[in-house]
Amino acid sequence: MSAQQIVKIAVNSIPQNYPIQHFGLVGYYRDYQVKNSKYTNLNEAIIKVKDGGFLQKNNYDNDYQLVYYNRNKDFEIDFLAKQPYDYKKMNKIVPNARMENEGGNEFMTLIIHDAIRNYERESFSFIDNMASDFVETHRFQLRGTTNFKKEKVYEIYFNYKNADYAADGTIYINVDDFAILKLDYFVYRSSGKPREFNAINGFERFSDGFKKMDRELLYHIQTEYMRGFENKLFLNYISFYNKILIRRPVDFTSKFVIDLKDSIFKIQVNKIPNGLEKIKQGDFKIRYKNKLLPIKDFYFLENQRAFVINPDLQDTKARKLLAELFEEKENLQVSEVEYTYGNIRDSLGNKLDERKWQYIHQYREFFTQEITQVGDLMVEKDLMIKTLPLDSPSQLISKGDMKNDYWMNTPLPGLEP
Repeated sequence: MSAQQIVKIAVNSIPQNYPIQHFGLVGYYRDYQVKNSKYTNLNEAIIKVKDGGFLQKNNYDNDYQLVYYNRNKDFEIDFLAKQPYDYKKMNKIVPNARMENEGGNEFMTLIIHDAIRNYERESFSFIDNMASDFVETHRFQLRGTTNFKKEKVYEIYFNYKNADYAADGTIYINVDDFAILKLDYFVYRSSGKPREFNAINGFERFSDGFKKMDRELLYHIQTEYMRGFENKLFLNYISFYNKILIRRPVDFTSKFVIDLKDSIFKIQVNKIPNGLEKIKQGDFKIRYKNKLLPIKDFYFLENQRAFVINPDLQDTKARKLLAELFEEKENLQVSEVEYTYGNIRDSLGNKLDERKWQYIHQYREFFTQEITQVGDLMVEKDLMIKTLPLDSPSQLISKGDMKNDYWMNTPLPGLEP
């Protein structure tokens, strides 16, 4: 058989190799970020899962119960970096990709990216719907047989590429029943020119937080399954890494003021600009109702930290527009005033009003510790609220269900996970 035929049989055999009846899992979950090669925003939890079985096509509909939660304060907490993804104001995004994360629950973001469990649903690019798309869109190469979890498996390399992205990885399939034991999937930005981000740590673009890379890794998903009762396969481990960009608050700020009394404009700044003598009149552009206003001259008041800009009130073409702008009235449309300026920077090199990006690396992991044939009966009021972060005050923690033999796997500061 060809590698493609082996993978096709494996995907078609998922209903036979994985549980279709209800079952339960208990596992240790953690999510954390890596910034400047150090852990930050580390959350840890013990979570119970009641899964309806693989005939229930989407594990988002499962029941989940939080029995232990800890925000680890031994590591830095970066509140800006832990907020939900934001593609409206662009405060937190995945570069050159899009992450749907309703409400900011990183655990739910992790488990819905299990392409094997959700094999008949869209999981992630570019596996998409594993049952219908994976075999058709990827190229496969059989590297031979090896041992994985004491089972003889086919080791098959695969790849995918389009104009903007490239993906590759390895899938391990049992040689006897074609059960998928492991799926390792990487997605990269292709060599084509990507959107550039002015990041303060741009070198992290080619890194996963700990080691350098020769390509821009966007995300990496690793899924492992293990044998359980009735020889079926159950989730053993899943991890999901992706790169994120945070827009940090402005360090060198300005405020635009219209002085109706003196018929002037002021641009107030929070720091003395560097190289004042190099700033020219032509660096300032002020528009009203999309029309450029003439400037007579400007100067800087150090005691007020403000540029004073004198418009040319005698300019025949703009006289009427300026008179309208400086006339004190209730319906003055200040929102129609726009201003720009040249390359004005502070002594540290920060550009005026520039919000800089910062690359941060996001990790999520779940380690199964217990498998049960029937999931624990969960009362609705005790269930995890899937649209809320685990650290939300509204999340109920059912501490009475916490057993002493559930283990934690807290990483150490400065060490690789």
